[in-house]
Amino acid sequence: MSHTFRFLGELRPDQTWCLAGEEAHHFAKVLRLEVGTNVEVTDGRGNWGSGQVLSASAKEVVISAAQVQRQDQPRVLVEIAVGALKPGFVDEILPMLCELGVDRVHVFGQVGVSKARLGQKVHDRWQRIVAQSVKQCKRAWLPQVLEHDSVADLVRATTGDEGVRVFLRAGTDAPLTSTITRISSGRILAVIGGEKGFDPSEELALIAAGFVPASLTQWILRAVTAAVAAAAALSLHRDQL
Repeated sequence: MSHTFRFLGELRPDQTWCLAGEEAHHFAKVLRLEVGTNVEVTDGRGNWGSGQVLSASAKEVVISAAQVQRQDQPRVLVEIAVGALKPGFVDEILPMLCELGVDRVHVFGQVGVSKARLGQKVHDRWQRIVAQSVKQCKRAWLPQVLEHDSVADLVRATTGDEGVRVFLRAGTDAPLTSTITRISSGRILAVIGGEKGFDPSEELALIAAGFVPASLTQWILRAVTAAVAAAAALSLHRDQL
């Protein structure tokens, strides 16, 4: 079976999909696809479909949208929060989190960590990585990537969300899988510290806000390993609801 490319576009009232900006340029100048090609398109908000390319240029590509399908969001949304890692490490895990079905990724600053690890330029790169990953694994929902200056900002941004909020701490008696069994709707948020884990003040802030400590294994995991392992465990739990 031949590969069908997927793009991010907008569904227009005239029942056509429109690709613009980088997506149109990628179609015409990078992939060099032609009018008449069958492709898939999603708006990243649950709508997707396949159709034939009606017209194409480096500025705009128009695709028929005769069959538009809808993919509803799951009852339980999976969220992963990770401390701002060294350059390149967040880039490394984002595609895996997308493939595992994570709905929202939080990246937060930590005590003693350079603020240069966050910022608009970095955020824009992460958005591009997520968009590319969503197209490759053919999801219909584009995960959000959110930045927070500190653990305190992360706590404020997620306070009031229905569901379970945990932070990973090696050696904790409560396994992550048993901590999340009581949820069947809302959100599951797992917070992972950066290379040095959590500062004591950060742990106190999480506990005070109602976050529950949990563990993945008896061993100490790298932050990148913990983030992917937590995403896999939470996604598997959700699939079994």
